[in-house]
Formats: sequence, structure tokens, C-alpha cells
Amino acid sequence: MLHGWIRRPASWAFCIGIIAGLGTMPASARDGFKRLEAQASVPLAAGERFVAADAFRVGGEIGGRTVRYIGLDFVRNFMGIVEEGSPEGTVHVYSLLYTLGDASLLKALGGTEAASATTLSAIYRVMALGEAGGSHTDWRSNLAYVRSPVDGRLWAIHWTVGHHGGWSIAAVHVPHSHLDWRSGTRVFVARPTEAGDDQAVLGR
Repeated sequence: MLHGWIRRPASWAFCIGIIAGLGTMPASARDGFKRLEAQASVPLAAGERFVAADAFRVGGEIGGRTVRYIGLDFVRNFMGIVEEGSPEGTVHVYSLLYTLGDASLLKALGGTEAASATTLSAIYRVMALGEAGGSHTDWRSNLAYVRSPVDGRLWAIHWTVGHHGGWSIAAVHVPHSHLDWRSGTRVFVARPTEAGDDQAVLGR
């Protein structure tokens, strides 16, 4: 079971409180409302050919942890991906300071195109690094936005480590009308965002 998101009805009181607080702020303060906190930058070496169906398998291992669950939407939209190679790059890791829906989170990340720059092979490699790659390895969620080559839509790929100690991996269409991402969720992007410079360098 994935715990990085919550159903909106359960968070109405929280959301109303935030909205009420923002309503009393001057416009300049609202525009500068900080939603993300920089955690790390993870340098990744150039990658060789990547086949999603080989990398993501129930019963297989990623970074020494067994893959326990893969959601059907992830299978439908991403298992056919083959990347012939990826250049050297960096993945930037942020934590949510507040519970947010996709619209607010995408705005904080600089828009849809900036947020969707992460590749599936980069997600796999930061997962393989575990905590050293910035991922939560407890029940809390990690996510990255990726555009599906199947339907052309933006999806939130998210991964967690459950009580069994293994990975659960799923994908949720964006924007989702009934789900929010909990505060503390780790967000992985290929470009720096409004949160500013990263605070640490991991995964070397």
C-alpha cells in the first residue's frame, strides 16, 4: 500500500486553514510562498541501454531491495520504454513542506515541461542508490513526473518501501482530482526549481 498521497476529503480542514492564512497575506508574500525544500543533488553517470521491462520486475531487486508490487497503470504506460543511452546528469531532490495537489506542485517545479524532464532510467538509478540517492526508504513516498509514450499524458511515478522492506511502484495520472501528496514526500526532477540551491550532494 502506498502512503505518499491522501484523499482530499480527509485533508479539507488542513487545506481550509492554509487557504485562510494565505488570504490574509499581502500579494508579494503569497507569490513567494515556499512549497519545497531542497534536499540534495544526485550526480548520475552516463547510462547504457535501459529496458524498463528488465529493470522493473516483481520479484527482482533494485538496490538490494525486492520489488514487491508494480501497479497496473505503471505497467501499461511505462513497461515498454527502452532508452538507448542517457547522458551524464544530475537529479535534484526536494521535500514537500506542505500537503499539495499536482497543480500547486507542478507550479512550484516551474511548470509541466520542467517537471517532466526526468527519465525512467534516472528514477531506476536513484532507487538503486536508496537513501544515498535521496529516496525515502520507509513508508513515505517518493515521486517524479514522467510523460507516458503510450498516451502522451503526464503521470506521477511514485515508489515506497513498505513494512515488508521491499519496493512498491505505481503511477497516477496528472492532475488527479482526488489525491494530494503528503508533506515530506520527496520529489525528483532533472532541473533546479524555485527552492534554490541544493543543500547536499549524494550518491557519489
